[in-house]
Amino acid sequence: MPKPISPMKATGEYYVLQCDVEDVAPANRLIITWYKGNEMVYEQNPEGHNPLPVNESLQTTVNIVAEDHGKEVWCEARLNLSPAEQSPPPMRSESHVLTVFYPPNFTEPKNETLEISFGKTISLNCTSTGNPTPVYSWHFADPTQEGIQKQNVTGPILTEDFRVSGVYSCTASNAAGGTTKYFNINKPSRNWTTIAVILAVFLTLGVVLFIGGAIFVTKNGTFSFQRGIYRPTSTGPI
Repeated sequence: MPKPISPMKATGEYYVLQCDVEDVAPANRLIITWYKGNEMVYEQNPEGHNPLPVNESLQTTVNIVAEDHGKEVWCEARLNLSPAEQSPPPMRSESHVLTVFYPPNFTEPKNETLEISFGKTISLNCTSTGNPTPVYSWHFADPTQEGIQKQNVTGPILTEDFRVSGVYSCTASNAAGGTTKYFNINKPSRNWTTIAVILAVFLTLGVVLFIGGAIFVTKNGTFSFQRGIYRPTSTGPI
């Protein structure tokens, strides 16, 4: 079996596997079977009725997926004679290990929405699997974030003190392709009921202080409880 094309790409393409058999007779009784990772993928027999020994070269196409990386492929030739006891033992070709390139695939959800308190350090996870090993590039919500940009971040995890809300993205790519993950960072939602209660308390306190000042503060700026006491006056002789 000739060595297949290497590397192969798991992008929906089909690849040719070939099997060569020398000096076989009768050729019309020949059966060739292809295997991929201990799984039979195709079986074929040549046409013709030549009783003399001939060389046969047969081909088949296989679909390659990411899981095929590292699997072995080989072909097996046998003669299907009758009775079966007359058939010689099958012959197996050498095997070849497949090298398969496949695009990155994220290990976490492709898109995430995060709610953070600004000033708090968090990590954005863009880890992916792929062959060859993916490389990473980050894009930020605010182009003025020069501090992060200058770090030339190329790893799968970005840990930062995020101060600007918006969409951050990470692109993982290799020779087989690329894919992008988006992080939507939002400000934490505010509890308006709590805020309203706090404001009401402060307003009430302010009103109380204002009224108290009007009643108990004297003209010269001192504080006196006597200022607010009512004293009846006499309008005539007792």
